Amino acid sequence: MGNQKETVSRKGNTIKTKKAAPKGKNPEKKDQSHDFTCVPLSVSTIFRKCLNEDEEKMKIVEELGFGAFQHLPLYYLKHQALKQIFLRFEPYDHTIHAVAGDVEITTEKIGKALGLKYTGTTYPERVVSKDLNDDDYAVFKYFQGISQAALKKLIFTTPIDKDENMDLFKRAFLLYIQKCFLLPTSDANISPRALPTIFNLENTRHQNWALHIHNFLLEEVQKAKDNNTASVSGCCFVLMVIYFHETHFGKNSREAKAQPPWIQYWIGKTLWDRMVEEKTMRAGLIRTAKAPLTNKGKHKKNTRNGSSSESEYISSNSVYEEGYDSDSEMTRSETLVRVERKNKRKNDSVLAPVLVQRVHDLDSE
Repeated sequence: MGNQKETVSRKGNTIKTKKAAPKGKNPEKKDQSHDFTCVPLSVSTIFRKCLNEDEEKMKIVEELGFGAFQHLPLYYLKHQALKQIFLRFEPYDHTIHAVAGDVEITTEKIGKALGLKYTGTTYPERVVSKDLNDDDYAVFKYFQGISQAALKKLIFTTPIDKDENMDLFKRAFLLYIQKCFLLPTSDANISPRALPTIFNLENTRHQNWALHIHNFLLEEVQKAKDNNTASVSGCCFVLMVIYFHETHFGKNSREAKAQPPWIQYWIGKTLWDRMVEEKTMRAGLIRTAKAPLTNKGKHKKNTRNGSSSESEYISSNSVYEEGYDSDSEMTRSETLVRVERKNKRKNDSVLAPVLVQRVHDLDSE
């Protein structure tokens, strides 16, 4: 029947048929792409449609310590720049390795980027239900396994008319921002790592939220890299903010625009333009996407004089010195090859007189 193919399955007396796949092509095999579960748009939508119109709820959110989240972007971040930051981020040394320079990700930087506390103690990883009192256990069972849609509905519909409803709103908000932004996962339900935050609400603002986010991010990125999964959990958005901020302002900048929270600067068109510029900048993440990096934690020092061996390590600065400029179309990999060839020529020039003398000695014998 041409390109028709009979299937084994039957329904009643009817045999189903379907088109056979063209030879040499696998319709199920697609190019690997990454799906980031971190969606800051979900949080900014809550601010725009609910909190900005309700002064009481907005005041509660600011008292919890999340007022800076109103600056989150109002668009999806499915962009090549975010993917390249993920690919170049190594959890083992907490560093984004890029042509523009290495950017270390620390708990302090995460706190400054998001406007959250980055010192003191943080939350435990799990809730031990047997250690809870009756009231806390009832709260735990109510929110255990709750969906993102249900949390969003509670944020919009819960009235702030008494203490019980106020606590319900706080807990729904805390779990919602973790589900879709701070501790996002590909699961439909809330992560167990988020549940410890809904107790002792009076102490929420004083907890080390940056460390809470940092620990989860490292684990999830490492898991995604080890298993080569398409879905990437964790707050990858903060990686991009830290990378853009440090490569734009430098370290410890005193400019007014560079002060925390950093997301207050990287909003709207500013963030979008920077992501687009990564395609054209000489050291842009997208432009240098295929450039191999040799400085991923392999900077070895010479034991004699303490200096780095050029054959073992080539820094980003040495690449620029070898001719990687804005007017050149040379890729970083081509530049590295030139450096290696230059070193080889140096070695050959040193060894040549020795080899000539050795050949002369053999002829004499």
